[in-house]
Amino acid sequence: MYTQLFNLIADIQPVSAALQEALPSFLIREKLPKKTLLLRESKVCDRLYFIEKGMVRAFYRHDGQETTDWFMQEGDLIISVYSFYLQKPSFENYRTARRLYVGLNPLPGLAEDLPAVSGV
Repeated sequence: MYTQLFNLIADIQPVSAALQEALPSFLIREKLPKKTLLLRESKVCDRLYFIEKGMVRAFYRHDGQETTDWFMQEGDLIISVYSFYLQKPSFENYRTARRLYVGLNPLPGLAEDLPAVSGV
C-alpha cells in the first residue's frame, strides 16, 4: 500500500524492513476534495504530505492577486521547509488543484521515534 512512498524515501536513503513495518503506524491517509487548503499563509506548517494521487498548487498573494508558485503531483512530497523546520508562519498557501485521493501525513514525533527518516 505504501510502495510509492517507500520508493521515494529509498531514493534518499535505504529503507530498512523495520522502517517499512513501523512507518504506516505514523501515517494518516486522507481523501481530500479539490480546492482543499492544506496550508494557509500566516499559519505554521505542521505536516508533510505525500501525494499518492492528485495535484497540489502552491500560491501566494501579492496586491490582492494570487500568483502560482508551483504544482506538485503524484509521487511528490509537499512541505513548507521554511515554516516546518523553523516553526515560523508560512508566506504560501497550498491547495489541492485536483481531487487529492490519498495524502499521507506523518504525525508529530516521527523523526524522534524513527531516526532513519530524519534525513528524508
